[in-house]
Amino acid sequence: MASWWRVAISASLPAAERRRVWGYLNRAEGDSNEIAGELLRLAWSSVAALAIAPLQDLLNLGAQGRMNLPGSTDAHWRWRCTVEMLHGETFDRLRDVTSTSHRLHVPQSEPITNAVGDTT
Repeated sequence: MASWWRVAISASLPAAERRRVWGYLNRAEGDSNEIAGELLRLAWSSVAALAIAPLQDLLNLGAQGRMNLPGSTDAHWRWRCTVEMLHGETFDRLRDVTSTSHRLHVPQSEPITNAVGDTT
């Protein structure tokens, strides 16, 4: 997403169109590094039963996170997520947007049953 937005801007996306996108996101025009997070927030706030986003967008990767290049026959599926990419800040943001959009499921603690069937 971030890479797409950067390319769209560099390909002379008219300013009115950029403003329309940011307006749809209900915020002032921002930096290209913010677009993936904002579009993720928009998807999570939809009424759809599921909201899914590529990990590369969650990690706000640019072209280095590309999985494939349409129209080419090589270099597909070479991107790999590393442990170093999975840091707390990213998942804190995901938890925040998931909670804010009422998609966070917090399991209720189940009663503990002892060997004789008594619930505590």
